[in-house]
Amino acid sequence: MGGFNTVLGGFPTWVHCHGSDGEDVVVALHSLGLDGASFDSVAKRLLTQRRLLVLAPDLRGHGRSRAPAASIDLDALADDVVELARRQHPRRVHLFGTSMGSVVARLAAARDPRLLKSVTLAASPPYAAPAVARRGDGVLVDGMASVINDTLARWFSPHVREIDDPGVRYAARTLIDMDPRAWAASWEAMSRFTTPAALSHVPVACIAGALDESTPPAAVQQTAGLAGPHASMVVIPGAGHQINLEQPEAVADVLCQVIERSEQICHDRDEGADIGSH
Repeated sequence: MGGFNTVLGGFPTWVHCHGSDGEDVVVALHSLGLDGASFDSVAKRLLTQRRLLVLAPDLRGHGRSRAPAASIDLDALADDVVELARRQHPRRVHLFGTSMGSVVARLAAARDPRLLKSVTLAASPPYAAPAVARRGDGVLVDGMASVINDTLARWFSPHVREIDDPGVRYAARTLIDMDPRAWAASWEAMSRFTTPAALSHVPVACIAGALDESTPPAAVQQTAGLAGPHASMVVIPGAGHQINLEQPEAVADVLCQVIERSEQICHDRDEGADIGSH
């Protein structure tokens, strides 16, 4: 586990890095208010099952990527992800996003599907909801401490909050360190994104937490319908909104299944091409 500094979209960006420079590359995009460290446990589980490289950038305004709040726009974040994915050439990447990161993943995937082997979306809202812009209200005056309790209540299932879970502690620390201007700008961006085009050439999987009240399974099912004609849906029992923090093993297992599915699709496509060439 480590990371490196790079420049994406003209701004310094920290990228958390796990694993080795293998054939498969997973680019993981975090939730609003967190950072790339939110995938540490998922990456650890993935690396027990496959040889791959996991890259988890701190998106603009989050973690160590302290871009100006005025630069935070989901289309701009998607451009940053496309830039990072293109640097992996000639390898195509497996794109994984959760919550806000899932919207960025959908936007990035629609820009250039040729960069991708698969797309996995966790807790992914189907459409922008103008009302969420209000979640940024007040923090410029009252600070990030004023939103932590409500945010953790939305993010985590009750039983996880009650047991002093390390994922909850990490989320609270990361939230308190966030620039309030970036928090407000990120919610404004989430309130007005354009629903991206469907993907038809790569496997798409959607993951929902059964106890997620922010983006419940019914909403994620809508996302699956919009994401592509062959999108699959997985509901993880007992999980809230921050699925990758509550149940990283289950998320990693779904990701492994998606990677294997993409390999089979590539194999079948190559075999079809070979038959057609005779």
